[in-house]
Parts: sequence; C-alpha cells; structure tokens
Amino acid sequence: MAESKLLNRLSEDFLECQICLQPYRRPKVLSCLHSFCQQCLVDFLKKQKVKTELDCPTCRSKTLLPGGGVAELKDNFFVESLKDTIEFHKKLTNEGESLVCGSCETKSGAESFCTECGDFLCDECVAIHRRIKVTKGHQVIGVEQLKAESDTVRIKPRPLPPCRIHSQETLKLFCIDCSEAICQLCTVLSHKDHKYEYFADTAVKAKEDIRDLLAKTEKKMVDLKNADQQAHAQKTELEKNVTETVENIKRKAEQTRKELVALVNQQEAELLDCVNTVSQTRTKEFYIAIEEIETATVALESAAEFGRNIVEHGSEYDIMTVSAEVNGRLKKLLDVEFSYITEMLPAKTNIAFEQDETTDMAKPRLGEVWTTEAHLDKRIYLGSPKKELEPFVGVTGENFKPYRSYANNQEFESMRLNENLSQFGDDCKVTIRLGRDLRKGEYRVKLYQLMVNDPEPCKFLLDWVVAKGMTVLQSKEDLLPQLRDQCGLDIPLDRCRLRKKTWKSPGTIFLDWQVYEDDIPVFRNWEVFLQVLEEPEAMVSMQQIAVFVRRWFPTEYKLGPFKEIIIEGQNVEELKEMIAEVSGLPAERVQFAKGRGAFPCDVSLLEIHTDLEWDPSVQALNTWPLYICDDGSVLFYRDSEETLAALSDDQRRDLQRKENTRLNKTGSRISYSPRKERALKIYTDNSKSTDKRS
Repeated sequence: MAESKLLNRLSEDFLECQICLQPYRRPKVLSCLHSFCQQCLVDFLKKQKVKTELDCPTCRSKTLLPGGGVAELKDNFFVESLKDTIEFHKKLTNEGESLVCGSCETKSGAESFCTECGDFLCDECVAIHRRIKVTKGHQVIGVEQLKAESDTVRIKPRPLPPCRIHSQETLKLFCIDCSEAICQLCTVLSHKDHKYEYFADTAVKAKEDIRDLLAKTEKKMVDLKNADQQAHAQKTELEKNVTETVENIKRKAEQTRKELVALVNQQEAELLDCVNTVSQTRTKEFYIAIEEIETATVALESAAEFGRNIVEHGSEYDIMTVSAEVNGRLKKLLDVEFSYITEMLPAKTNIAFEQDETTDMAKPRLGEVWTTEAHLDKRIYLGSPKKELEPFVGVTGENFKPYRSYANNQEFESMRLNENLSQFGDDCKVTIRLGRDLRKGEYRVKLYQLMVNDPEPCKFLLDWVVAKGMTVLQSKEDLLPQLRDQCGLDIPLDRCRLRKKTWKSPGTIFLDWQVYEDDIPVFRNWEVFLQVLEEPEAMVSMQQIAVFVRRWFPTEYKLGPFKEIIIEGQNVEELKEMIAEVSGLPAERVQFAKGRGAFPCDVSLLEIHTDLEWDPSVQALNTWPLYICDDGSVLFYRDSEETLAALSDDQRRDLQRKENTRLNKTGSRISYSPRKERALKIYTDNSKSTDKRS
C-alpha cells in the first residue's frame, strides 16, 4: 500500500526534537516557531551566559523568557495532537502489523474504525457499538474503506486541555482582548466584560490571516532563491575573471621574461599575490553574503512549514494558541530586507589586468591589476579629494562628478560634497565626469528608452535630474525638451510614459499625479524607462495592471510582436477576454503561459510549446504559477486548436542553428553598455618631482 499523503506532506523531523533527535517530550514553541523538548531547552539554557532570553538552537533567533523560565513558554499542543493522527496513519500503512480491536479484551482482529471514539473495532464490538444509546450515532467505517480514504477521514481530536485556573473546566473560548484561551468561568471572573469568541468562530479569521501571509512567503521565497542564484553567479564570475586575469599576467610575463628574467619574475609574483589577496578577500565576502541569504531562506522555509501545517492539520485551539506567534514570525521574516547584502556584490567581481605598453627595458613593467589606485580615509568628506583633483581636471569641484564603477560597466554617482566616503568600498574604481553636483533633494536618474519589439529593447538616452516633491507630470514637462535637444526625440506629452526599470525588465508604470519620494521611492543612481506610446496613456489607476502579450504560432514556428493589454481586475477570465480582443481569437480558444526570466523572456522556438506551463489551473492572476502583481509581466498565448507542425531532421537542425544564434547560445554574448565617454586617468611621476626639488 502507498504511504499516506499526510506522512508525505510532513517532514521527517517535524515531530522530532532537533536537540535530542527523539520524539517530543512536553514540546515548547519559541517565538521563531521552532519547537524543542522542555528539558532540552532547560539544558541548553544552562550553557548560555544570558539567562533572560533563549537563542534558538536552529536559527539563532532570540526568544524572551517569561518570569517562570522555560516552563512558562507556550506548549506546542498542535504537535502533541498530531502524534495521534500520525500513529493512526502509520498503523494503516504498516502491512506487516495486523490491526486489533481496541474495545474488547480478546484483542480480536479489527474490521472497522469509529471516528468519534478513535478506536479500531472487531465485528462483535461494532454490533454492540451500534446498539448502545451513547455510541449508536457514531460514524463507523470499514478498515478497507478507511485505508482508501484515510487522508479525507477526520479523526476526533484530543480533548481540549483544562483551564490552568479552573482545573475542572476545559478551554473552549478565546479572549480577544487578552489573546489567550479561557474557560466558561473565566468569562465571569478574570475576563469579565472582555470580548471573547468560541474557537470555531475566531479560528476562521486566524486561518485566513495565516493563509494570506503564506501566499506572501511564496513570493519572498522566490526572491530569496533569485538572490542566492545571483550571488552564486557573481561568485562564479569573480572566479572566471580571476582565472582570466592570472592567464593574461602569465602570458605577458612570458613575452618579457627573455630579456630581464629576474625583474619580470619579481613583478609577476607581486601581481599574482595582489590578485590572490583580492580573490581571497572577496571570495570570503561572497561566502558571508551567501550564508546570510541561506540562513534567511531556512528561517522562512521553517516558519512557512509550521504555518502551513498548523493551518492544514491543526485544530481551532491549536491555531489560536500560536496564531499570534505565527503571524508575528512570518511578518518579521517578510520585513527582512536582503538588498543590502547583494547591493555591493557586483562591485566585488570587478578585477582585471591592464597591460603596460611601454618598452623601457631598463625598468620593465608588465602592467597593473585594476582594482584601486588611492588610499583615502573614509571619514573625510567628498569635497576634500575633489579639491585635490581640480588642477588635473581643469574645473572646480562643483562642476565634475566622481562615479563608482562596477562590473559590466555599471557606474553609480557619488552625489554631494557634504557626504563622507563611507559609501566607498575597498577595491573601488572611480571615473571622473564633467557636470554640476546635485542640490539638496535632487536625484540623478539614468533614462533608458524601452522599445519592446526591437532586437535591443533597452537604449540609454541621457542623465536626468528629478527633485523631491515633483510630480511625474512635472518631471515629464521638464524632460521632454531635453529629449528633443539631446536625443532628437519629439514626443507628445500624452504619449510619454515613465516606468520602473529593474535591470532590463520594465516594471511599475508611474502615474502623472504621483509624487517622487511620497508615492514613488527614489534612490541614488536610479534607472527609469521611457516608453513612447502609440496611443494616449490609458493607465490612470493603481488598480490597473499592464501586461505584455505575444502570440506563438506553432504551425509556423514563429512569434508575433509584443502587444500591451491593460487589465482592470485580477482574474484570468478578464485576461483571456483582453487577449481575445487584441488577437481576434475566441476567448475559449485562448491558452497562455507566463514568460520566464528578464524581459523580453526569450525562449527557443523548439522549446516554447512544451517547456512553458500553458493554461495554469488558477482563477486569480496573483497566485502561483502566474504571480502577476505588477506591471511589465510577459505572457505568451496560442490558439488551442492550432497544432504543432512536424519538422524533418534537416528543418529541426536548421532551426536549432538559427535559434542558437538568436539566443546567443554560441559564441560570446555581447553586453550592452550606455557608456560613451573615456575614463580620465591621472598619473603622477614621483621621480620627476624629486628631480625638481633637487
């Protein structure tokens, strides 16, 4: 017999203490939702210096201990009650163990099960059970039927625990004011005039709250996994750059070694040592960042699993006992920001070798490792080093701007003279550009044009300035003359759209009435998309969602152009109707799938028909696997009556070759960069200055 679905859904260690690795004995739940045996926590606390709070042995989160210590922590009644259900399912799935009657002393073979009493019964006890007035109304199910339907049969839960104040009364009610379980007597004594409800009533709302948070954890998990993948990819890029740098150094050293071996070897060793030092330092930083991301992932997975299990398998009492802790823990983990971890990672991949092209054999010089060129005290303000550079640049410090440079030619401006250099990381390269400094409340924005149907949909236009308190409409009126003068773009005001840019992907559309910083968060070195519309702007409300759709023609093995649709609601039926409107297909024949990756979500024509998740069984757009919660999502659609054309081997090979070229799967991928200027490099010759003094 196949193992119970319930046993499959629960992890193996959910009912085991992770300290003693044994089944729970008087389990206590911490604020992070991890549970441990009471005695295990007492022993664990003895090893800590601080006795007023407890560090979770699993995730290191701190739990403030109540006055009575570990014993006063909340009991995990949910785990205790779940034990009976697990034992019940194990008995059913164990082929080698025969079921015996739990009602009579003969221990005859059990043929039925009473869901009310929770006992297996022999045929004779079943007959008696149905004759006795107290039990004749109980639901009795045959064992074979029970095995077939074990996951749908609800077994009577454990009796509710007694009140700790009135031991003769059971806990049936939940006090809303005090957020604790109470008995009937409590309502007229210690909780008089308080608002209270039965568990069955208040647990419904608690379940919905937890389910809402669980839906958000799914998206948070996706973000964490993406961050983890990005950190690993950037670490790989660092290792690749280190390898290429070492190879370039060795190759240049081999060319020069014939004439001055000793000096060349000395410089080679110094350069390689520099590369190794940078590599070791930055690799350690990547390991730390990855560990923090993984720790956050484990904590979120663990809390989500607890919340999911308590909602799916817990009784109303179980849910209300820990609902506050579940909500608090999930909200706390959802509020954790990890952007600060990955923000500086791109800069850490930046290492290269710059060869020296001089031919002075008296003092050979291979080149230099391109990481840093100056040592500055981070406590000084930006105006000080800018003042020193004025003679070399030829203008005052207010009229040139330093930019921090990252991998892939990404540059971010250091903005104001009254800022100190704490924002500059080690091994940071700086580029100098002409232009005025920003005033208070101003932000410099990199503006890119979004051209959804062009081979290169992202084109850099210009640097632009927005100010705090400015509306989007005012910023458009300020921007359009600059676009006309500098880029030759004459755009009508009602055809100009600004929207969020996340790497190469278009995001939230900014509405004319929105205010920068009040309605739209503004960041340093912000990047924004400009989209030229064919018709006047139709986005007027935050309730609308703009989606890009693209038709797939399986009989022709081709994709149509992108089109944009604007959805008023959050349901799939409206989405299909909007696709039908722009495509001419009947809505019932529209099948769709969400694109993967960054815009434009390129996918091989040989894989799109089978690899994407077509026509997902969901009703709302904001549920898995769609998760369409913001503007800019990409959807592919097709006609359900159009079949996939059969290809010969030659046709398939020819199409595969074209697709490899289109998707850059062969050869070097060309990365786009908006940079047009050459960096200004300043060298000082110490030997000449020494001669001058002498």
